[in-house]
Amino acid sequence: MKKAILLSTIMFISPFIFGYIVGDYSPTLKSKNDLIHSEPGWNLFVSVFTNNLLICIVLILGIFIFSIPTIYLLVVNGFVLGIGVSNLIAIEYSTIDFIKTLLPHVLLEIPAFILAGAIGLKGLTFYIIKENRLSIKSFSIYSIILLIALLIAAILEAYISAKF
Repeated sequence: MKKAILLSTIMFISPFIFGYIVGDYSPTLKSKNDLIHSEPGWNLFVSVFTNNLLICIVLILGIFIFSIPTIYLLVVNGFVLGIGVSNLIAIEYSTIDFIKTLLPHVLLEIPAFILAGAIGLKGLTFYIIKENRLSIKSFSIYSIILLIALLIAAILEAYISAKF
């Protein structure tokens, strides 16, 4: 599983770096006024949790179809996040603003996506190498870790980060 986590991390971070570089050449934000602010509370929590859970489910389901959706989602999400961070820096989004609004939940979301991606990347060898398959016990443990991380991240984003 360590190799799958490393590969998942590389598939997320490499496009992030590329997106960060490209973001300098295609700014989508002109000022802080262009940022979308969501109303803190239950509706935001449900929306964030549902969205992130669906992303993780699709990342994991890649195990059954040779990791195609897993690779696609890791690359696209890394790239888009890179562009977003680049744009925030371009509009002089302060380090304090970043720490208050993004860091708390991103510290849990990104590792959750990487773990779900690692499970989905098992699809590259799932049908060929029997020793490379996840046991039900391992899958259950990883799933519980994912759910807890996504729940905490959604709570942080909906009730803390959204207030800023």
